[in-house]
Amino acid sequence: NYPLLLSVSMIGALYAFHSSHGMLLSNISWRCVKTYLENTRSNYESTPLWLIQSMVLLTFLGIFSNDSSVTKSMKSRIMTMINLVKITKLNLPLENFENPPIESDHVYDYQDNPEILSQIRAQYSNPEQNRKNYEYFIKAQARIRTCHTILLISNLFTSLVGLDCSLHSINLKCGVPCYYEKLYLCENVTEWAE
Repeated sequence: NYPLLLSVSMIGALYAFHSSHGMLLSNISWRCVKTYLENTRSNYESTPLWLIQSMVLLTFLGIFSNDSSVTKSMKSRIMTMINLVKITKLNLPLENFENPPIESDHVYDYQDNPEILSQIRAQYSNPEQNRKNYEYFIKAQARIRTCHTILLISNLFTSLVGLDCSLHSINLKCGVPCYYEKLYLCENVTEWAE
C-alpha cells in the first residue's frame, strides 16, 4: 500500500506549500502505480481499491500543476483510472459480488407483528454481526465514494481542458454516499454500532 501512503504524503506536502516535495512524491507514487499495473497486466480485474484511490490522490496534483507537461499527461492517467473502475466493476453495487452480511431485516414482512420483528432483530444485534455489518458498510462506502470522486475529477478535467473522459453519472450504479457522514467516519465497530 505504499503508493497510497506516498500519495497522502504528497497531498500533505502540497498543503504545507512544499510543491517540489509534493512533485517528487508524486513522481515516485506514479512510478509505483505504473510498476504495479505492468506486473498485473494480465489480471487488471483484481486491481485493489487502494491502488485506484492512490491514483485519485495523485490526479489532484496533476490537474492543478503549473507544469504543462504534467497536465497533458493527465488525460491518459485519468482514462486509465476510469478504465480500471470499469474493468474492476467498482462502479457496480458491492452486493453483485459479495453477499451482504444480513439477508433482510424483515421490517416489511413483520411490520404488523412487533414481537416477531424484535426477536428477529435480536438475532442480528450481537458483536460478531455488528463487526460484519461495519466491515461491509465501510467497504461499500469506500467503493462508492471513490467512484463519485473519480466522476467529479472526470467532469472537472473535462471542463478545464475540454476533453471527454468517458465516465458519466449513468455509469455509476454503485449507489450514493451514505447520508449520515458520521457513520462512515466512525473509527471502530463499537462507535459505529451505537
